Amino acid sequence: MGGTIASSYRGAYQPVLLPVNATVSIPLTVVQNGDANEDNRVSLYGAVYTARHTIGLEGCPMTESTGEVSGDGELSIHDAMYLAKHVLAIHGFELH
Repeated sequence: MGGTIASSYRGAYQPVLLPVNATVSIPLTVVQNGDANEDNRVSLYGAVYTARHTIGLEGCPMTESTGEVSGDGELSIHDAMYLAKHVLAIHGFELH
């Protein structure tokens, strides 16, 4: 692909519109809400992982929006409890 454009006229640069088409590739990871440790499962382990993360234990990094399952918009120990109750199929603890 190529083209030629004039960059100056009588020694002065002139603006030139140059159309550009590009394809961009970006990595994208889709994680299910509640899959706190990103192991492709919503499980009690994820609830424990969330609890460990919220109390600040090292070795439990996570995307906080994935662990926020109670629907209040803030990740807390409450989300770990909520997730555990969801996994145990307790009525009223659906994932948001």
